Parts: sequence; C-alpha cells; structure tokens
Amino acid sequence: MRNIHKIMPVLACMILNGCSAAAKAEVKPAGSSLTILQATDLHYLSPSLTDNGTMFQKTMANGDGKMSEYSQQILDALVEKVIAEQPDVFLLSGDITFNGEKQSLLDVQTALEKIEDAGVPVCVIPGNHDIDYPYAYEYRGEEASPVTNISQADFLKTMKEFGYEEAIAKDTASFSYVYPLSKDTWLLAMDANTEANPGAIADQTMKWMEEQLQKAEAQNITVITMSHQNVLPQNPIMYQGFVMENYEAVSALLKKYHVTMNLSGHSHLEHVAQEDGLTDACTESVSLYPLQYAKVTMDTSHTFTYANEKLGILEKESQERFDTLMETKISKQLKDLYLSDAEKETMLAFAMKVNRLYFTGNTKDLSSVFEEEGWTLWKTYGTSTGWIGYLESIKEAS
Repeated sequence: MRNIHKIMPVLACMILNGCSAAAKAEVKPAGSSLTILQATDLHYLSPSLTDNGTMFQKTMANGDGKMSEYSQQILDALVEKVIAEQPDVFLLSGDITFNGEKQSLLDVQTALEKIEDAGVPVCVIPGNHDIDYPYAYEYRGEEASPVTNISQADFLKTMKEFGYEEAIAKDTASFSYVYPLSKDTWLLAMDANTEANPGAIADQTMKWMEEQLQKAEAQNITVITMSHQNVLPQNPIMYQGFVMENYEAVSALLKKYHVTMNLSGHSHLEHVAQEDGLTDACTESVSLYPLQYAKVTMDTSHTFTYANEKLGILEKESQERFDTLMETKISKQLKDLYLSDAEKETMLAFAMKVNRLYFTGNTKDLSSVFEEEGWTLWKTYGTSTGWIGYLESIKEAS
C-alpha cells in the first residue's frame, strides 16, 4: 500500500538489515480491539463519461434508486468520512464501478490512494459489475456508447495495492487474499467474480480458502471475511442471484472453521442474516438512500458489533428518488384492484413505508407498522398481487 507510514519502516529495514521489499510494517499486537469501516456497491461513474443528458437521465430513472449522477460527490464524502474516522482498515466490497468502466475504476483508485496517504489501509474486492461487465458505456446526449470495460487482469493491476499486494496469502485464481488486521485477527477477502466463475467461489479458491482457515485455526487466529455476494440468504424468497451460487458450500466452510462475521453487499439492502453462529451482515449500497456505510468494531474478546452510519449528504434527494420509484412499482400492483382511491392510498403508503424501513435496516420499527390498517387491506384485497409475497417475506425476515 502507498501509505508513507508503512513505506518508511520497510525502507529502513532494507537499508539497515538487508530485508526484501516484501517486508511488511508492523500490524497491531494480539489482543487489540479493531475498528473497521465498510462501504459497498458504490457504483461510481466517472464524470468524464457522462454529460448528464437525456440518455443518462433515462438510465437513472429506470434504475433502482442509485444516485450515480452524484458519484463524485458521494465518493468525496466517503473519502472524507474514512479519513476523519481513522479506522484500522477501510473495506470496499465490490461493485466499485457503475457498470464496469475502466476509467471509473481508475478514478476510484486515485480516491483510495488519498485514504491510504492519510494513514488508513484499504482492502477491496471486485463485484459482479466490475469484471468483464458488458454494459460499460459513456452517456452523451441521447446516446450511450461502449467504453473499455475491466478485465480480471485490469482489476488486479489497478487495485492490487489495496489489500492484495500486502496480503500474507494470495489466491492465484482470483482476487481473494488474507490481510492481517492484527497479530491474531485476519481478514479473508473472498472473490466470487472471476471471469471463469462469475457469481461463485471456484473449487480451486475454495481449497485455498480452507488452507488459510486451517492455518488460522492452528494459530488461534480469529478470521473475519468479506465478500460481494451474500453467503446467507437475506430474504426468505428473494435471494437467488444475491447469494453466491455455491453459498451453501461457502457458508458451511466458514462455519466449519468458526468464522462468526462476514461482511457483504450486492443486494443493495441493509440486513443481517444469522445461521449456526455465522453472521452475514449485508450492507446497503452507499449510493442508495440514505447513503450509508457500515462500522464494525471488535473488542478485545474478539466479539464483533455491526452498525451503520450515514454519509450525511443527499438524504432528501435520495429518499425522493427511492420513494418515487417504489410508488410507481406499487401503484401498478394496485391499479386493477376494485377499491376506493382512499383504500389504495392507504395500501400504497403502507407498502412504501415497509419497503423503506426494510431496505435501510430499520427493522425494529416494522412490527408496529404491520399492525396498521394498510396491512389488513393488503391481506384482504392484495392477495393476487406480486407484492403480497414480498411484504410477507419482509414480515418473516424482520
């Protein structure tokens, strides 16, 4: 990594003791507490690739509520937050770019270098939008034109300084690696987005991961993992395409070696799933309302605590976009129901509130919401709609 505080001890070691350039700076001692910040699904689009014209506005209107036209403002605010908070490490867990544009990745590289120059190590992994994505475009006026996308080799070349280069173990088949957070705590970054095995952890990588977990167990080292896709379902009916394709094998491996915390994203949802001692904390997209990131602390007994914090920008604008998109989708479900406008409005308001609370991770407030009249109307008159199953899954998941 580029941090001058890391480089100087290495240079001194080389001069005085003849160490190799691969020498590492000292990590925190065993028994240390740790603070980790994690952001995911940044979906950054380089300002050089859009004029914010008709085609780009149409693309954003047809999306899921991301605020990618404010990419630079969001990235700048995130960098500022990380530098101000000075965590022990900052994690960026995939879908770094909007749709895999090489220039977008180069822009983010520059921003992450600022974080490291300020004394905070950065560790990244790719998401499904980052490697060999076919929809890397620039947007000019009413046109969208293809631009250079990111190959697996490109990602390694551009992002290797953020975790992979300083890793104590590296998988040659993917961007997976082991990074020491302290003498007795490792980060295992799991890459499920290679060109050869998109969406899954390859067999070779699974074998490599088990070898690292065996080493950690033998040395009494705690392992925290990071992935882009989820390793546990976050919703009982909506998880296909969001979990890794071989999530059952991956989660079984983590549980076998007593991993208790995985940090993930991909679902654009703030939710924590737990199973047999394993927690998969899915952090919401930092470019989606209300623009939040995760703060994870580990105390001296190696107990993890997960919470989320807001960037503090664009909250009103992002909520308006999120609500507008949801209102359009839900209204289509209600259109053909033989109900009064007032009843439809009640059902609409209920569904929008539930969806907003669910996506932003405010599930503690959901139990009282499901006692409202809107839920009674959905159960009575909305059983033929697609949303009834989704609402029921939220009730179950929360």
